[in-house]
Amino acid sequence: MLRLVVVEGYNKEQRIIIVKMHYKYGESYVETVRKFCGIFGRQNAPYQSTVQRMNKKFEERGSIMDSKLPVPHHTGRSLDNIAAVHGNVAESPGTSIRHCSQQLDISRSTIQQNLMKDLHLHAYKIQLTQELKPTDHV
Repeated sequence: MLRLVVVEGYNKEQRIIIVKMHYKYGESYVETVRKFCGIFGRQNAPYQSTVQRMNKKFEERGSIMDSKLPVPHHTGRSLDNIAAVHGNVAESPGTSIRHCSQQLDISRSTIQQNLMKDLHLHAYKIQLTQELKPTDHV
């Protein structure tokens, strides 16, 4: 039998009921799923793995709610690194990003982000071209 499950998760009250039922019915996952079907219908019945995951979360953390994901810290773009990159570029503006990366012991991509996003400096390459003479326009 194929069940289509809409992934919306369970709200706080439903999660509490799932955990309570699990302990009420002797920690039987099958019985918990059956009782939950009787209350909320077959469409909203959790899988055994869902019940196991919620109970494990409850036992480990004492909470049934999902944990928030940690926010990544951008340590490479700190004020110290920006100042170091700025000083290096001011001292020798012709230095490549790779060479600057080796000198400062900062990753190449971080140097590039510091230059573009923080110092508003963009790479360019001077190209020598032929001088146009007035007779060339014809």
